[in-house]
Amino acid sequence: MRGFVAYGPAPLTDGTTDISWLAVDPNCQGEGIGAALVEHVCDEARQSGARQVLVETSSTGRYEGARLAYDRMGFEEVSRVPNYYHDGDDRIILVRKL
Repeated sequence: MRGFVAYGPAPLTDGTTDISWLAVDPNCQGEGIGAALVEHVCDEARQSGARQVLVETSSTGRYEGARLAYDRMGFEEVSRVPNYYHDGDDRIILVRKL
């Protein structure tokens, strides 16, 4: 398997889809697989009447590539919870309007 995405409607919302997990095999990163998976989610969300797609990530350097990729895909940071995962590791919530 080269990539995987888990997503669905956010409970108790009107038109929000959550991406709960997105992963691409490290040997396949940079090939556009993550972007294709996100576009699939956005297409499905639009068809179901969603207004936006949310994803969360970490603030650590290990996730810098993911944050840059989400930025290129049209996501913007809307929330940051300091020290969420552990000291010095914030939870960043990103949104893409559909």
